[in-house]
Amino acid sequence: PDPIPTPEKVMCKVELEQLSFGCKSPSVETMQNLLADVGYELDVDGIFGNETKEVLTKFQEEYKLEVDAICGCQTWKALIEAV
Repeated sequence: PDPIPTPEKVMCKVELEQLSFGCKSPSVETMQNLLADVGYELDVDGIFGNETKEVLTKFQEEYKLEVDAICGCQTWKALIEAV
């Protein structure tokens, strides 16, 4: 049998929306799914409301990020890497 290949790391550049309170979009749903995958409990509904703001703030605190309740570059990166 062939050995299982080890995945290589590659650098990918993608544009992601900066998300903040009040946003409604599929990107918010993606962020919510990532937060849920990391272990946070929240409704995945594509709406950045109070619950999402609270959970995102907790994530930012726990991952030693700037706590601003905004999902920007550093928060997206940390979310993706945490999963």
